[in-house]
Amino acid sequence: MTRDELLDLFDRTMCECKEIMYAKNQDYAHGDDPFANFMACEILGVPAEIGILMRSMDKFKRIESFVKNGELQVKAESVEDAIQDVINYMVLLRGIIINRMLNTETMPELPGSIPDIPITISDMSITIPDPVDSDIDPVKVLKDVARYVGIAASMAEGPALEALAQTATAMRQGLLDHGVELS
Repeated sequence: MTRDELLDLFDRTMCECKEIMYAKNQDYAHGDDPFANFMACEILGVPAEIGILMRSMDKFKRIESFVKNGELQVKAESVEDAIQDVINYMVLLRGIIINRMLNTETMPELPGSIPDIPITISDMSITIPDPVDSDIDPVKVLKDVARYVGIAASMAEGPALEALAQTATAMRQGLLDHGVELS
């Protein structure tokens, strides 16, 4: 396969994935919320992001089975279908992360994160609760916020990108000015 053929494959794959995304989103996500079916796992205490990763792992295992055996036992779903599903899951994951970070939603508690910190990002400003009356380490909170802002900036475009990049830079400098080591 040449580079041009690979890029043609990329274009075709993205077009196919978009068509599949549209059709499946009509079937699974009712109403105006394109993430409704993925958010439903939060009823069980599983963040939607983790739910998507779990569904992706099922597809990765199916792809692994094809790679090892050269065929799949269930013929109704091809390896191409599984690959397209993984691509669409990653787009959905990116969308949920962007949605949480830019639409005043709190990031879910993930293993290793600070529990119950309602960090919100809205209208290019950041709100963090006052940690004075709790056992929360404000430096750790700021590090996590800086990381989330950096992630949001890496996915944003236009004015949102510029504002988030400036916010991340200012937060990083503020932490450095207070002697906080950043990794």
